[in-house]
Amino acid sequence: MSTLIHGLLEWGAGFSAARRPLIGLWRKVERAHRATVTEAVLMVFNESDQLLVLASPAAPPRLPVIELQAREAITTQVEDHLFSLQQQRITPTLVAIEGTPQAGVVFLYHVEVKAGAQTDNQLWVNANVAFACLGGEHGRLLRLCLERLNRS
Repeated sequence: MSTLIHGLLEWGAGFSAARRPLIGLWRKVERAHRATVTEAVLMVFNESDQLLVLASPAAPPRLPVIELQAREAITTQVEDHLFSLQQQRITPTLVAIEGTPQAGVVFLYHVEVKAGAQTDNQLWVNANVAFACLGGEHGRLLRLCLERLNRS
């Protein structure tokens, strides 16, 4: 969309009467683009069907979440974040897209890794245990992911 606006701006550069409305339109599109809260939630499973949960002393356990940037491809951001978590290149599978641009959009991804090392803030837990400790929105997203993947 932004490329289209830039093309129109270049075309309209020769027409001073068209330039102002085109710049105004471009600014509105950019504001709307920045206003949309978009995130990706990752369901990372290992070979033992255990789920990766992030824990910290100050907050309850949660699934890996990425605040997405509008200027970069979503899959690229997800793959980069997975690499930072697991030190291996993994291709995620999109499971669901939820929400609206006004309220926020959540992209739900599923990933299977060969082995997962447990670190201070990364825990591998069974899905049943994850339901108990996650709760709320992340518990609902986990349930949705498992239903879509036909797991129990």
